[in-house]
Amino acid sequence: MVMQGNLHHSLDRDPIFRALSSFYGITTADGLAGGTTLVCSILIGSNDFITDKAILLQSGLASFEDAGAIGFDPATGTITINPAFSSQVRAGTPFYVLNTISPALAALIMVVAGGGIRPNVSFYEGWQDEAGIDLTAWAITNPATGAPWTRGAFGESLMATSAPNLGENARLRSLTRWIASPDNYLASKIIRRFTLEFEAIFGGVANFDNANFFLGLTPLVGDTRANMNILGWTLVGAGNALQTLGDAGGAERAFTGFGENLVLSNKFKIEVFRFAAPAVGYSRWYLNDVLVATHVDNNPSNMPMYLNFYAPTAGGAATIRLGIVRAWAEDIAYI
Repeated sequence: MVMQGNLHHSLDRDPIFRALSSFYGITTADGLAGGTTLVCSILIGSNDFITDKAILLQSGLASFEDAGAIGFDPATGTITINPAFSSQVRAGTPFYVLNTISPALAALIMVVAGGGIRPNVSFYEGWQDEAGIDLTAWAITNPATGAPWTRGAFGESLMATSAPNLGENARLRSLTRWIASPDNYLASKIIRRFTLEFEAIFGGVANFDNANFFLGLTPLVGDTRANMNILGWTLVGAGNALQTLGDAGGAERAFTGFGENLVLSNKFKIEVFRFAAPAVGYSRWYLNDVLVATHVDNNPSNMPMYLNFYAPTAGGAATIRLGIVRAWAEDIAYI
C-alpha cells in the first residue's frame, strides 16, 4: 500500500515509469461506460503505436489498473480496451502506454501454440507466369468489349490488368477460400489471425461503379459491394474515395477520408482476428503500412471467404491493375 501511495504521487515524474512507457497523456473526453475506451485528442493523426500495449491509469475509480489496447482510431484519438477497466475512464485521467504487451495478449501467447508464432503465406501471386494468368488459381470475368484481364510488366512491376468500358464488369476471383471469421478463433481452433495484402493501381477512378466496386473477401463467387457478409475495400461518394467496409448480416462498419491517390501504386492490407476472452472479433486496415481504420464490430463470420477483386464501371472506361497478392493465416494473433 505504501508503494502504491508513492506511485500515486510520483507516477508522472518517476523516471522509471517514463523509461517503461512509450507515451504519457491525459484523457480529454469521457470514454464509454464500462471502461472499454479512453479518449486523448493529442493522439489524433498519430500512427498506431498503442495497439497490443498495456495501458496503465494513474487516477480515477480504476486507478493503477492496467489493461490491453486492442484498437486505436487516429481520427478521434480513441483507444479501445479489452479486457475493460473496472469503470468508465473519465476526462482528465492521466495514463501511460507501457512498452509492454497487454496482459491479455501475454496470457494468450503463453497458452496458444506454445507461445510461438506460425506465419504461413499460403497464397502468393506475383504474376510471374509468362503463360498468363494462372487459371488453376484464378477465375476470370472479362469485360465484353474492354481490355480483358492479362498479366505483364507495368513499369517496375508485374501486374494483372483489365480495362472495362462503360457499364462493363471486370472480376478476378480466387478458386480457393480462407477462414477469415474472428468469431471462430477460439481456444479449440488453430487459426488465430488471417491477413490479406495486395498492391493496386487504378485509372479513371471516377468511372468505377461504387455501388458494386469491391476488393477483398466474399463468401460467394458473385458477391459485390451490394451483398452482405463481406470484408474489403470499396469506393464512396462523388469522387470515389477509398473506404473500408465490414458487413455482418447487413450491419456495416465503414471508414473513409485517408487522403489516398489511387492512380499511384498503393499497398492495401487487412488483418482479421479475435483478440482474447471475452470474444472480440475485429479487423485492422492499413494503407501503405499505415493503420487507417480499426473495425471492432460488424466483421463477417462463420463462413470461408474467396479473394474477390471486382471492378465494374458506370461513368466510362476505367482501369484496374493488381500487383502482388498475398494471403495467409497464423496460429496466434500477435504483432
